[in-house]
Amino acid sequence: MRRKMRSSYSENEIRRVFATNYPENIFKEAQFPWLPSSAGGVHGSIALLYASFTEFLALYHSEIESTGTTGRHFMNISVTVLQGNLMESVDNVAPAIMISPGNSHVLRSGRSSTVKLSSGTTLLLYGRGFLPLSMGHGISNSLFSDCDILLVLATIWHYLKALAVSHLYLWKWAENYALYLWDALSGQYFLGWFSGLMKRIFVTVQTAWNVTSHVAQ
Repeated sequence: MRRKMRSSYSENEIRRVFATNYPENIFKEAQFPWLPSSAGGVHGSIALLYASFTEFLALYHSEIESTGTTGRHFMNISVTVLQGNLMESVDNVAPAIMISPGNSHVLRSGRSSTVKLSSGTTLLLYGRGFLPLSMGHGISNSLFSDCDILLVLATIWHYLKALAVSHLYLWKWAENYALYLWDALSGQYFLGWFSGLMKRIFVTVQTAWNVTSHVAQ
C-alpha cells in the first residue's frame, strides 16, 4: 500500500535516507508493510521502520479525519507532520495547538493528549522509553471496541518480529562470544592459562614451605 505525499516528504525518500544512515536497523517494507491502527480511537495505518524494547520509528497515515487520545506512556514521542495537520490539547484542557507540515512536536512522558488529524495526514513518529508498557494502548481499542482479534494478533506479531530483527545483532554477538570462550577453554589459551596458574600455585606453596622451614629452625 503506497501513500501519496508531497515530493519533499515522500515515504520512499524518508525510507531511503534512514536506510542509508542506519542500514542495519531500518526494516524493509516487504517485511513490515502498512498495518491498520485504531490506538486511542485514532483510525489510520502505521508502518514500522524500527522497533525495540526502548525505541521505535514509524510512519503513520490517516486517510480520513480522526480524533482520539494519545494515552499516557513511559516514553517521549516526537511527532513530525509530513502532510496534513495535527491538533493537540494536553488532557483536553490546555489550549489546542496546531502542528503544520514540516514542524515537530513532542508528546511528553506521563501526559495524555487529545489529538485531531485532518484527512490525509501523514506523520513521522519517534519514541524513546519502555515500549512494551505501551502495547496495551496500541491494541486495547482494536480488541474491546472494534472486536478485531485479527488486527490485535497481527499487531503483536509485528512487534515480536521487530524485536527479533532489531536484536539480531545481540544474538550474533552472543554466539561469537560463546565460540570465543569455547576456543579459549578448550584450546591453547586455556592450556597456557592453566599452566600459568599451576606455576603460580607451585611457587606460592614452595615459598610458604621455605618460610615455615626457616622459622622451624
